[in-house]
Amino acid sequence: MPLASHRRSVSVPTVLEFPALFPSVGHYLLALLILISGQLIYATVGFGAGMFAITLLVLLLDDLHGVVMMMLLLTWTTEVLVLSREWPYARGRLLLWMVPAMVVGVYFGNNVLKSGDGEQLKLLLGIVVAAAGLWFLYQDYQRRRAADEDIKQQVSKISTLRAAIATPACFASGFLGALFGTGGPPVIIYLKTFHMPKMNFRATILTFFMGMSVARMWIAIGSDNLTWEDVHTAVWMIPASVIGTILGAKVYSRLSEQVFASIVSVMIFLLGLILIATNL
Repeated sequence: MPLASHRRSVSVPTVLEFPALFPSVGHYLLALLILISGQLIYATVGFGAGMFAITLLVLLLDDLHGVVMMMLLLTWTTEVLVLSREWPYARGRLLLWMVPAMVVGVYFGNNVLKSGDGEQLKLLLGIVVAAAGLWFLYQDYQRRRAADEDIKQQVSKISTLRAAIATPACFASGFLGALFGTGGPPVIIYLKTFHMPKMNFRATILTFFMGMSVARMWIAIGSDNLTWEDVHTAVWMIPASVIGTILGAKVYSRLSEQVFASIVSVMIFLLGLILIATNL
């Protein structure tokens, strides 16, 4: 599958015109279901929409570039709806370490997306992410046995080492986010080491991703990677994005801290397996 195969129309499509990204109405309806599921996951745990929805949508539509640009526009729905209520819970000091490296990564990832290189990176990323997911599942199990709150508080502090690790992790997230629309794993792995309460974790990672969305959008517009055709496609998918976000918020409110931590670990592991499976 070519990395950049996005179909570009010469004229600007009207709102009522059926998007060129979908070969048929059946493809469009199936894409709506995939997006609802992806945004439900995103609103519940704060990540996973890109890896889940983009992987399935690319398999369905065979157009990585078009799908990545569409999802870039649609993730704003979840980010704005959730953060409009929960942004005060984000760890602002931590984000100051994370955002600059992410912006640089977005710039380079956008250039690679435009050039059409970089497909083999996904297999390596999948192996690393799956291994990290297994490690976090083991850690969650150990913490449940120990139930030592003092240790949890100690590990949650920002140390010099953690601040240093933020740079490569967030650069990688920005790079992979711009290239594949799936930049979550490196920064998720990084934030998971802080053992934050679920509200802080979700608000922090969604704030980070919203910053990434802003950076990706401006850089994509400046490099002609984002067009009116992508905007037109995204408009047709907004209802599914809103429905998925509302459902995800309801699921999130029913999760305990321990269940939330385990779900995040399982999601990291599954995302890695999805990347490996789609590249073998």
